[in-house]
Amino acid sequence: MVESSFNSDYYEDEGEKKPFIEKIKVATGAISLALTIIIFFSLLSYFFTGSDDQSLIDSGLSFSSLGEESKNWLGVLGSFLSHYLIFVTFGISSFLIVPLLLVIAIRLLFNKKIYSLSRISIFTFFGIIWISSLMGFFLNFFSDNFFLKNYTGGVGYNLSLFLDNLLGFSSFVILLLSLFLFIVFYYDLYSFSLFKSKNKKEESLSDDEFDDIIPDNSLDDEIDGEEIKEEIKEEIEEEIIHDEKVDQNISNNTTEEEDIKLKVEKTVDEKKSSTLSSDV
Repeated sequence: MVESSFNSDYYEDEGEKKPFIEKIKVATGAISLALTIIIFFSLLSYFFTGSDDQSLIDSGLSFSSLGEESKNWLGVLGSFLSHYLIFVTFGISSFLIVPLLLVIAIRLLFNKKIYSLSRISIFTFFGIIWISSLMGFFLNFFSDNFFLKNYTGGVGYNLSLFLDNLLGFSSFVILLLSLFLFIVFYYDLYSFSLFKSKNKKEESLSDDEFDDIIPDNSLDDEIDGEEIKEEIKEEIEEEIIHDEKVDQNISNNTTEEEDIKLKVEKTVDEKKSSTLSSDV
């Protein structure tokens, strides 16, 4: 039977594609893990070295700036990366990118699902936008605050300006409403047990009061039960004693009957012996 070269080539290609896809997954996971470490330490270093690297940032990213000394823990790359993530874009909420990349890296490298990718992606996107917008809202009222001015981010500040121009002070209400809706849909909340717990406490208190009003008859029931048990024991003991007496009477009667039989037999024997002697 002649084998088809087309089918064999097809299956060989399929076998080669699978290892290649696995290699891509491992490589992507390794890149995600490296980005997780780089972003985390560069953002963390920005809190301590951000002001010292400001002159480097002002000079711009070029070949000449790459030769300059940077105070950031991850060098020039860490200085520019942390500056654009924290100062230019999303502010301190950029730290939420780290757990997202970590989950992706663990999924691709070790094939372990520690959290849903879709859920953590939604959480990261909402958290970045909401936190930066909230900090931008407060920056409008406290423009001289060092923390808000340096760690809000340009995106959050512009979003807060847009909401403030559109809605005014009610933009804060919109932020709270958006947080409430996110919690409801993200955590699948259908009701709140705050009032239910109060009602349960009131019901338990009313039950306790009702129990205090109604006398407790459990002791009386226990006493009645003990008396009934004692009466039953006495009846059983009387029956046992009665049965023993009956047995004794029966045994006495049997012994008397046996004695009578013996006496009768003796008399019969005596009479027989007397008749025999008279005949002789």
